[in-house]
Amino acid sequence: MIPEAADAPASYAIRRHATGGGRKDILGLGEAQATTPYLHIEVYRPGNEIDAFADPATEIISRASNLGIADLRTSDQRLDSKFGPMLIVTFATRDVPRNCLGFAREFTDPRLEIVGWFCQGGPDMIERSTLSCALDRFTLLAAGSDPKVGILFARAEMRRSFCGQRDPILAATPKYKTLWAALPRYSDPKTRAAMRAYARQLP
Repeated sequence: MIPEAADAPASYAIRRHATGGGRKDILGLGEAQATTPYLHIEVYRPGNEIDAFADPATEIISRASNLGIADLRTSDQRLDSKFGPMLIVTFATRDVPRNCLGFAREFTDPRLEIVGWFCQGGPDMIERSTLSCALDRFTLLAAGSDPKVGILFARAEMRRSFCGQRDPILAATPKYKTLWAALPRYSDPKTRAAMRAYARQLP
């Protein structure tokens, strides 16, 4: 959940592995097939279906393959975030011309992986500070039956500083609000009310 993005079109899904017991919480903000800003985040808590995560770049590429990846570039640089440094890759998409910044980080205790990407239309590359700020606002609403997951996110909240403030309360930040300025047709009051109602129902 990202509070300031309540006005953006949102999708949320929980997927569970039929036999291994793993769980994926998948959040999408914006339109996946548009030139307006789009943020996709997956929190994966595996069960017995895998022995180990793939390397971060492979995880990003495999998850984002349906976007039509082109001009993929990897590097040794990391994205600073409240979850710690994340590996990043840059890529473009073929079907809808956009530039994207993918990110991934895995944890061993609890066994968990955060993977996602942020895309925007136009020739400009995405500012990493903008993505760091978006992740700053990403909050877990429920840890299920794993208290260690709750502790991981609680400790991450204490490291929030990438939007220019350290207040862990849900205070809006002007910098982050600009992320969704390209979604004018979602400024209708009825749409905003519907999205806020939807957000309150998320588990």
